[in-house]
Amino acid sequence: MARYPTFEEHKNDPTKGIRRCDELLRKQPQDVSLLTTTKLSLLAITNDQDKVNETISKLVSTQTRDLNELAVIDEAVSECLRDATYPLPLTSGPEVAKLWENAAKATSNVNARLDYHSLRFSRAIYDNRIQDAQSALIQLKVLQPKNRVFYMAHAIYTQLLSTGKEDLQSRLALSLARKAVSEGFDGDKELDCRVPGQIFALQGVKADVDGIVGKRFAESKQMFDALKPTTVSNGGAQPDTATAEICNAAVGSSQWLDESIDKAKVQFTSILTSPDKTKLQSFAADIVRSYRKATEAMNRARYRNVHDLMFLAISALIKVWDLTANHTPLLQAAALAESLLYDNPQIHEAKVLLVHLYTRLDLGALALKHWLSLAVKEVQYDTIGHIFLARISDVLPIKPANPKGKHSDPHVILVTALAMYDRCEANLARAEAGVLESGQTGMILDLHDLRESLRQSVSRRIFALEQLRVARVDGRPGVMHIKPRLLAQWLDVRDNRDFRATFDFGFDVETALHGMQITEEWLLCRLAEETVRSLQASVPSPIKDPEHLLKRLDDFQAARTDSSPSSLSEVEAFGLQICHILLRQLLTETTPEDLVLLTQKLDNNPLSRSQDNPSGFPLRLRDYHALLSICEMLVLCTNDKVSLPAPAECKALGAKADRLAKSLRKDAQDSVASIEKMDLKQALDLEGEVGKVISEGGKEGVVRFCQGFDGAVAAS
Repeated sequence: MARYPTFEEHKNDPTKGIRRCDELLRKQPQDVSLLTTTKLSLLAITNDQDKVNETISKLVSTQTRDLNELAVIDEAVSECLRDATYPLPLTSGPEVAKLWENAAKATSNVNARLDYHSLRFSRAIYDNRIQDAQSALIQLKVLQPKNRVFYMAHAIYTQLLSTGKEDLQSRLALSLARKAVSEGFDGDKELDCRVPGQIFALQGVKADVDGIVGKRFAESKQMFDALKPTTVSNGGAQPDTATAEICNAAVGSSQWLDESIDKAKVQFTSILTSPDKTKLQSFAADIVRSYRKATEAMNRARYRNVHDLMFLAISALIKVWDLTANHTPLLQAAALAESLLYDNPQIHEAKVLLVHLYTRLDLGALALKHWLSLAVKEVQYDTIGHIFLARISDVLPIKPANPKGKHSDPHVILVTALAMYDRCEANLARAEAGVLESGQTGMILDLHDLRESLRQSVSRRIFALEQLRVARVDGRPGVMHIKPRLLAQWLDVRDNRDFRATFDFGFDVETALHGMQITEEWLLCRLAEETVRSLQASVPSPIKDPEHLLKRLDDFQAARTDSSPSSLSEVEAFGLQICHILLRQLLTETTPEDLVLLTQKLDNNPLSRSQDNPSGFPLRLRDYHALLSICEMLVLCTNDKVSLPAPAECKALGAKADRLAKSLRKDAQDSVASIEKMDLKQALDLEGEVGKVISEGGKEGVVRFCQGFDGAVAAS
């Protein structure tokens, strides 16, 4: 027998693989494995939807009754549909549904029918096809009309299919929930009966919500939220801000410390109403002295509340940076946070804050050190991973010198983060698919929402794009982690990022330091870059509808004004403009005007307009990396292998980009060298008001900070 072709063997040349499949199928036209595992998968790569539909019809015509073959067909068809449409389909289509129904009808054995419909339900849940899941549950209810687990599952999936309060699915779900209440399902002590309450809460039916208070129907998060009393405002009353001095009464007592902290918070809030650099610096210096006084008097450096004093001082310094764009306050804030960790290495907030600070300062090796100390696991990647991984390709694109283990490799870090999403999704899907067996139907809503949250996570998309860039810098193959590869899928996001992992005394330090609030703009910028590179190299792109990206960029640029808020740096915004022109060039036609515009932009790039900073900060490494990437793209898009009009002008533009890239590399190296030669004590401004109070903490602390800083710069 001839050896079967495999998908892995022919994925780089799908046409040849499909041809080989057809040769074998002429001899065995009903071979389900060959039709699904190989041919259908290869057709999905070619985007030939007509051929895909034809192959699906052949699969359905097999009329197989084998459970394994049914599952394989269902999975293969679903996979093809998932990579071709968005929003993702809720059903694998009427033909596959008919295949399942015919297989079940072909047997008179009730248990066999239960097996068919149960397997169909599980397969539908794994692929998130809740319309198919609902259909399977309806058939299961017919077979076992007294099974209340089937009833509850049917009710909640009907609610999940609802798109509005008055649609058919919504009304049916409400009817099923009311019936469960009226028939006293909560009397069955073995039954998870949370579903009716969840439906009432989601639909906001107050009478039904009030009617089940105190009953088992109400034991869900959704009901708890629906019954939560509204918070009453105090009328805008402000605390007394007259007292600015730390109270000295009963020094050393916990009450004295708590009162001191409360008064410091009030004072900081008062300064924020009209922020002033001098007031903020004086406040920071006074509060640091108060912190030291408290820890010395009480000998309680590990007392949790006392850290709030130092956090207030750090908040004030970050606010000074936010007002002035001077990086000295960030260095001072880092020195204070490091001193906190020296006193107590377990202060989580200080570690998170230091990752933010060093990432903002472009000191990737130091940011990596504290990132690793956080020991981030599982869903934490989604909630706090952004503090470092959203900028890792800018501040630490390759392994630092003298790394400690493989976990110091940026590529490995990103791969680990992205693997979490697939693993957690699979675990959640397994739990949801098993509810008919476990009977925990009250978990369906939460499990489904968690899966959606991970699938649509904005951090997941950011990490995927960062991984593509890091892999390219390191000479490794990139992997497409977001499917379907459609622009709508990339931009339909949920923001699960936690910007409250540290502290907020009226000024959100994490948001200020991170800066990436408008994620759609950043995603468009990086998608444009990756798409241009892919189109130029004729390799698979993160999106397979680049024309939609071009249209979105056209609309975005047309609506943009100088006063529009932005999460992009000046260099990133410049790069987006270049990518926009290049994408239009690759999808339509290059005009002489395009080439002139590209040349003008290159001559007037943001880094060429910036002035040298003698203090060494900001390093602007992320700007150098971003602009180098753009120059590399221009070189690739104007080389001799690309067929473009005006070849002489294109070649000249490519040469200009190449020269600029060489200049940027030298400037970036000089920037790092300036840090190595810099007097860090001078950069900390130890003669200034805040610098003096840092020095008062002891020479050892300053030396320790400087040594750690110098070592990290050398590693970079």
